Amino acid sequence: MKINELRINNYYELKGSVLGGGVCQLKNLNDFIHIGNLIESDLVKPIPLTEELYRKVEKQLIKKGFSYGFEKGKLTLYLSDEWEFESEFLHQLQNLYFALTNEELTIK
Repeated sequence: MKINELRINNYYELKGSVLGGGVCQLKNLNDFIHIGNLIESDLVKPIPLTEELYRKVEKQLIKKGFSYGFEKGKLTLYLSDEWEFESEFLHQLQNLYFALTNEELTIK
């Protein structure tokens, strides 16, 4: 994972460190400064898309009229006959959803 793949409101996983670890969310610019060094030390990891996460966001995809498929940890959005985008990680899906809808993808 690279810092330039993240934006405010993205979720990521912080591996066991003195900071505690677990699932975290970028809330502001200070968070970027804070995790920059952690990414370099391999403590910040992307959150893989799972069946459980997929089910939590599926209604939002339907509501927006997206054609999509989920198989083997990859979610594919079909935007036209020629355009499709694959996401393997939650932050990728969050970024794509925001770029296409100008709304945050919520995880319920």
